[in-house]
Amino acid sequence: MISGIERYCSMAASGGYYVASAGDYIFADPTAIVGSIGVVGGKFVMKDLFDKIGLSTATFIRGKNADLFSSAQPFTDSQRRIVTNWMKQTYEQFTDRVLTTRKDAIKDIDQVAHGRIFVAKQARALGLVDEIGGLEKAIAYAAQEAELNEGDYEVKVIPQTRTLADLLYGSDIDAKLTLQPQIQISPDSILRTLSPPFGRLVRQQIQVLQLLQDRPVMLVSPYLVKLK
Repeated sequence: MISGIERYCSMAASGGYYVASAGDYIFADPTAIVGSIGVVGGKFVMKDLFDKIGLSTATFIRGKNADLFSSAQPFTDSQRRIVTNWMKQTYEQFTDRVLTTRKDAIKDIDQVAHGRIFVAKQARALGLVDEIGGLEKAIAYAAQEAELNEGDYEVKVIPQTRTLADLLYGSDIDAKLTLQPQIQISPDSILRTLSPPFGRLVRQQIQVLQLLQDRPVMLVSPYLVKLK
């Protein structure tokens, strides 16, 4: 196994390039998107939308900035200044980190920063990457830097590539593939006495409980949006 300071990227934008810039030598796939050195901030204010659909919200806070990212109201002037300062600090840190390792390659940080994105060929001309090439080329370069000849090292992919069945059923790579249980409603089930819309909601909640048996944490929206 080879681990080194070379970086290969097929997509390195924003945070991806922040990580990639730590490498001494960066390879980019010919079709890669590189750059997006910048930061954005803000929030969606949904109050007017909620009013239109008849949804009422209530906010309980403890501290003057506890509702900083609440979607029920826009930023106050002081909150807007806070977020703006955070963005400026993050941008300065981003550009500083890039210049720490790429200062000899990037002639003018303002030409490549401010959120601009580039294809691999442009990125190389601007000094964002060092060479155009795929993963195999990056591995060969890393082996050369480690003074290893071809055949003297082994490349392992960890974790193994997931199959389509793994993605569909959520099974672990090393575990035996098993079908997930399905909801079966018996003829005498009380669920059959419910109205179709309410029955669908109950079945959805049962499915959530099934998912929680294998994965104790879920990220869900607090709203159920139904389009007609």
